[in-house]
Amino acid sequence: MSNYTLTINSSAAAREALADAGYNLVFAKGVSSGGDVDYNAAWITLKPSEITHSIKISWDVDYYANFTTSQVKDKAIITGIGKDIKMDAGGQYVVNATGSLIVDENHETQGSSFHFRNDQGYKLKYVPILESLDNNGNRVPIWAASTGVTKNGLIAATPIEVVRVWAGKYEQGQAFLAEYATQVIQFDLTTLRKGNATINDDLSGWNNFSQNAHTVDPNLNTNFVLEVTDTKLSDALNNLSEEIGVTLLVTFTTALTIAAVTYLTKQLMNKFSDKLRPSDITVSAPGGYKLEVKFQNTAKVLAILGMDIYETEVNRVLKLVESDSDSGLAGETWTIAEKQLAVHR
Repeated sequence: MSNYTLTINSSAAAREALADAGYNLVFAKGVSSGGDVDYNAAWITLKPSEITHSIKISWDVDYYANFTTSQVKDKAIITGIGKDIKMDAGGQYVVNATGSLIVDENHETQGSSFHFRNDQGYKLKYVPILESLDNNGNRVPIWAASTGVTKNGLIAATPIEVVRVWAGKYEQGQAFLAEYATQVIQFDLTTLRKGNATINDDLSGWNNFSQNAHTVDPNLNTNFVLEVTDTKLSDALNNLSEEIGVTLLVTFTTALTIAAVTYLTKQLMNKFSDKLRPSDITVSAPGGYKLEVKFQNTAKVLAILGMDIYETEVNRVLKLVESDSDSGLAGETWTIAEKQLAVHR
């Protein structure tokens, strides 16, 4: 179990602006369930009166699950039924005929995702809920599935060690639709377990943030659709004279099998978000350890979001496909060994 800490700095003017607008600081954890990463539950919220000049939010990673038979709507409190059950990476879980979420002994542990099934006689569709510990050690919802698990159905959920923070009117434990009142700061805690950022006095953005953080425009959804509304910025980006590419080299800790090489070569490309799709993927032959992912025409993305967005996307996709039994990547771990820029004039 790893410990994480985020330090959020603010001035008296910023805290007054939060209070005047009726905003809290909202924290959300990312969860992948087969597509783009969802941030759909207010995991931790801090009222202006709870915020100091420099406040540290610390937590331990531990996951629990529950379920509901109701579809979770925006601003609704996410409430499960029955007892929470502790999650183990790759675990298989099922709601049985009597309506209890239990470990599914009929399926083997697989990958790193949590797998929710409905094949033991439960007659209703159910919506899985993931919980994690907040800064006070309480279990709080971090994700609710956007649909239910039907009879003989399956939903796999993978928590991503990425956290978003912004100012908004959500309360802890509420569901939301990823609509942000202010600019978002996003922390990638996959490698670095700490991060920091300072919110502007007028809540217009963030500054002085750590190297594992970047800002996310509230008009950009989790598909990273790039729409620049500022005319001067748009013209500057569109007139960049250089074609800039990004190359990431991934190193696996165990040798790739034939199945893994085939999957990565033929299917990995389609798992990426549309606006962050690679131009080329090269995999070392069976028995090798390397994956090279190339992106072209990246100048606009780099200017707005920075290079770390590509590392985040590659890690997200690899964690997603690791849980696919056909990928040959079950139990694999990896590191991003290199990130390179290539300029083509």
